[in-house]
Amino acid sequence: MRCVQHGEPTVNRIRQINKGVLERVSEARGEGRPVHGNHIRRWALELADQYNVSRDYFSASTTWLYKFKKNARIGSRKVTEYISRSVNSQQEEIDERIDQFLSDFERRSSRYARRLIINMDQTPFEYELVNKRTLSFIGERDTRLNIGQRNKMTHSFTSQPMITRDGRIFGKLLLVLQEPTGTFGPRVRPVINDLQQRYGNIAVHASKSGKLSRELIERWVQEVLQHILRQTLTSIDTNTHIASDVQSADDEVFAAPQARTGDHARSGRDRTHTLLVADSWSGETNPHTLEMLRGMGVDYLEIPRLTTRYIQPLDVNFNLQYKKFRNRVFEEALDPRSNVSLDYLTSREGIINLHSLLWNQFGSEAYTDIRYAWHNTDPRWSVDELRRRPPVPMVNEIQFGPNSTKSCGHFGQGQWTPCNRLAFMTCSHCGTPLCLKHFLERVCFHHVYETRAGTSGSHSNRNEVTPQPDDSEDEDIDGNRFCWRHSSARTTLPSNETFQDDNLERLFRNP
Repeated sequence: MRCVQHGEPTVNRIRQINKGVLERVSEARGEGRPVHGNHIRRWALELADQYNVSRDYFSASTTWLYKFKKNARIGSRKVTEYISRSVNSQQEEIDERIDQFLSDFERRSSRYARRLIINMDQTPFEYELVNKRTLSFIGERDTRLNIGQRNKMTHSFTSQPMITRDGRIFGKLLLVLQEPTGTFGPRVRPVINDLQQRYGNIAVHASKSGKLSRELIERWVQEVLQHILRQTLTSIDTNTHIASDVQSADDEVFAAPQARTGDHARSGRDRTHTLLVADSWSGETNPHTLEMLRGMGVDYLEIPRLTTRYIQPLDVNFNLQYKKFRNRVFEEALDPRSNVSLDYLTSREGIINLHSLLWNQFGSEAYTDIRYAWHNTDPRWSVDELRRRPPVPMVNEIQFGPNSTKSCGHFGQGQWTPCNRLAFMTCSHCGTPLCLKHFLERVCFHHVYETRAGTSGSHSNRNEVTPQPDDSEDEDIDGNRFCWRHSSARTTLPSNETFQDDNLERLFRNP
């Protein structure tokens, strides 16, 4: 009789309340609205009134709230992106832009070899890594972190990587450092030029903002991109079979840019050999830059505005891995036992050295599954292209896997006593475990020239390591050659005690 009078049992009604609250949470997050504990409790009490549940049975207590969040797997999350309401209102238009781009990419990419379909993007870095979280003791009043210089937390520089459709990095990494005058001074410029020549896989410019400008991108196209494309085309023409990597093209399409003159060069898109996929930044899409690219045989495909986070390969996958690697370096350097000065990492020379090393590491055969970054861009993308099914191994598995917990595998020059530090990472080329200090000293920098992707100096092929300057090359137990004798790439790090930002002679003395 009591069940008839009171209707459905209270336990079932509370289950309905929980279900209704969960639906409201899902609705709020789907619309991008914040949700807090007081929202959940208020929604629960409103539903309790609808289901005639007495407050004696249900009061949305803190205990109920804790159990509800635990069962629904709801927890506090750091907000990683803020999206304006205007963008939300344009979602249908954004979807149409994405569909149109995918259609254009599918139609135009079929004419080009995968190694000549290139994605280019710019990504910013602060000079000094800012840690927004740390483990500490519960109950402490203030959680403080020491930093080097405040302006290095707000000042930034720009990196511009390029990756190809066949899953490789391409060419030299472009860095744009922030300088008060917009140029390197007469004392610094020779040092920067020397580093670019010694490292071979990086190009460095300067601007007042630390960002690319139209003038810098045009200079980069003329001085770097054109040279790399010519070398790549020569490599393809002489060492590979184009037809094996392109769906419909003739050999004449891939002729070197300088070979096309007169009417032959003005025949339009049929004469292009490279497809460059990049965003709608005005510095790249201005008529003069596009004309320069067309004159070099480059077809430019623009990624529509507000769609890069969905379909730009570098944004989808690569940039995150690149930043993870760089962040791990800074986190390791914060420990004084690493024997690496944080001031060095935030200096001009330290930034150039570090990014040259990162670019070199991503050029190894271990990272050929970078092509996974194209899975949202190319409608023809297939999981069969990968050596492994997703999720493909990236930085955490390749560089910081089990081998990175061993002792550093570097043997000092002329000494056969192993380094007594714990390894920080594993070289992606030869598998040697390295501590941070020896990694930054370039003891495992692989000067490798991989003919299939052009002579950028940053692609990996284990069978084509640059010869060492003498015949007494050392080998590890697996027969992999160490690279520490390569004097043109070796850097000697300053110690924490002797570091001086203006002492360039001490900072970059030859071994």
